[in-house]
Amino acid sequence: MKIRIAAVLLGFTSIITQIIMMREFMIVAGGNELVMGIILASWMLLTAAGALLTKFLPSGLRNYALYYNPLLLSLIALGSVTSLNIFFHDIFTYGVAVGLYEIILLSLVMLAPFCLLGGISFPLLSALYNSSKKQDTVGEVYAWEGIGSIGGGVIFNLLMINFFSSDVVLSVVMLINILFVFYNLQTGQYTAVRILFILICLILPLYLIFICPKYCLREELFRGQEILSVEQTPFGELAVTESNGQVNFYESGQAVYSSRSITRLEERVHFAMLQRPYAKQILMISGGLFGSANEIVKYPDVEEIVLLEPNKYLVKLAKHFIPETDSLFKTSEVKVLHKDARIFLNETEKKFDVALINTPDPSTAQFNRYFTIDFFKRLKQHLTSSGLISISLSSTANYMSEESALTNAILHHSLKKVFKHVQLIAGNRNYYLASDGRLDYGFLNNIEKHNIQTDYVNSFYLDSSLLKHQSEIIREQLPEQTKPNKDFRPVLYFAEINQWLKHFEYNRWILIGLLALLIIVPVAGNKLVNTALYTGGFTAASIEFILLFSYQIIYGYVYLFLGFIIPVFMGGLAFGALRLIKSVWVFNLKTYSGIQLLIGVYAISTPLVLLLLRELVSMELIMHALFLLFTFTGGMLVGLQFAYSTRIQQSGIKPLAAVTYSADMFGSAAGAILTSIILVPLLGITASTYVLAGFNFLVALLIYLKHKKLIT
Repeated sequence: MKIRIAAVLLGFTSIITQIIMMREFMIVAGGNELVMGIILASWMLLTAAGALLTKFLPSGLRNYALYYNPLLLSLIALGSVTSLNIFFHDIFTYGVAVGLYEIILLSLVMLAPFCLLGGISFPLLSALYNSSKKQDTVGEVYAWEGIGSIGGGVIFNLLMINFFSSDVVLSVVMLINILFVFYNLQTGQYTAVRILFILICLILPLYLIFICPKYCLREELFRGQEILSVEQTPFGELAVTESNGQVNFYESGQAVYSSRSITRLEERVHFAMLQRPYAKQILMISGGLFGSANEIVKYPDVEEIVLLEPNKYLVKLAKHFIPETDSLFKTSEVKVLHKDARIFLNETEKKFDVALINTPDPSTAQFNRYFTIDFFKRLKQHLTSSGLISISLSSTANYMSEESALTNAILHHSLKKVFKHVQLIAGNRNYYLASDGRLDYGFLNNIEKHNIQTDYVNSFYLDSSLLKHQSEIIREQLPEQTKPNKDFRPVLYFAEINQWLKHFEYNRWILIGLLALLIIVPVAGNKLVNTALYTGGFTAASIEFILLFSYQIIYGYVYLFLGFIIPVFMGGLAFGALRLIKSVWVFNLKTYSGIQLLIGVYAISTPLVLLLLRELVSMELIMHALFLLFTFTGGMLVGLQFAYSTRIQQSGIKPLAAVTYSADMFGSAAGAILTSIILVPLLGITASTYVLAGFNFLVALLIYLKHKKLIT
């Protein structure tokens, strides 16, 4: 019983730590989905290395794994998160973007203590469990660890994410593990040293929960600013700071608004509205809480402004800290809805004269979903015959790099695929207006004609002919031919990632060489059974990344769902390894090849499932249920494969657990990093799943041929 609890706590502690570390890296290192893939890969790689280390450790450590590993893991997790926040800006220059190699190195250093110890724990617990039951129990320990992951994910999402910061959550986990240590120790084991060690460990979580200042972990992150508020929300962490009278809003570490930005505020509204000064129905996607909607109200014919802001917690903070936002809710024309734009457009029948898309650059899949042909087509269905949209990218007025030219060209050509007319206006950002109606650069004349009061967007500061000239200079530098940006082929997002990478000097051949080693070394000289396990882990991690990435595309805010997708996948692992394996009566290579074949079928079916989920986006309950069911199915197949592989191999329990667990983890590491860096960026989601399927079909064929050779 104690060993099962230890395995459950291993999964419980690991999943919560994994989710928190991914969130913290996204906040501290300014992460995107690429960073998410790197964290997952580093986690799996180090865990695999830890599992292999047990082959060189004495068997006497098994009781140590049972008694103290859960407590040490939670202590390390708390120390890692605290160190990441406190020392990040001592390691990297404050305000300077962190490069790819730095993120990889930082993730390996920060995750190494926890993951190596976690990897060591699994084979030791398997050996200890086997010695008590006298049978092959590697699959069972694997399953109990998965059950702990389910519990950790559910508790984290339902009870912790909305109320507590990362340090407090990990402190609670540590207290749970301390209770387990007390439960394990027999009366004769209560030595003074052990009691002292436990009491010292007890002090840290109690200090962080009850004594530590509220924003102690974020003080270094927002160095030089006064922290006004930090809120934990299902959409991410929201922080509000103040510096020299300027109020700043951050969402998951990314700046989303700063007060006193009059020029940008007026440009994002008036460049579009002055083209349609008689507009009555206005749609604003993000950005309207901080003064933009107040600018629209200046147009006398406006009847309704629909402001979409899914994060209600951001609305609450904006009302509290920004006077303009509080007054906005007293304006009769403004209607604020806490809905995602795609869901809203699926549900509404309304038509709009102007749609303002005020999101940041498409440097994440969450924002790129507003820059795709698929979204533009859906939005156009809700525009009047002469309705227009406004969307923007970072300014290139001073310098247009090759990468910047490509990102602008992709957006320009994607808009041209949907609208008859596209106009570029070079301001503090590159604004793209698109419409089937007329667009021209003489819109500044409407300022005086309609008596619109502005501070910056007027003829005193801007000149129509100069705006046109600057815009034409930029447009002439854009490539003539580019691929359009689509939901499941997000070329604009990957162009943004490439532009980000170009800021740092790195040799891509070194990176490719390291990735090749990650594939070749674990496979070379390994048994075909474990190579298949490597392939299953590779596919599982790849599909898990694709699902997380696709959730961003379909629904947005993967932060909201991160704590469900990973535990549900782990739940599938547990079910496959603990229950589904019992329905299998024949243990041979032929059946094993069939399991591999099913994993390939699962991979190749992913694009069809994702297309179905996209169509069901407005039916949130059904969409999420199917998403989780598909995730669970993938985990179930991999869990079955893992348990089956331990049944058809002859070896001691500890080396068997070490080899199989490390093969699974090495494959997962390779899948996470290769899919996030190479497969999806180069091939897109659909083609990537075909590659994964082909990989599994090939290995299944090799296993089947070996089976045929053995029986003949």
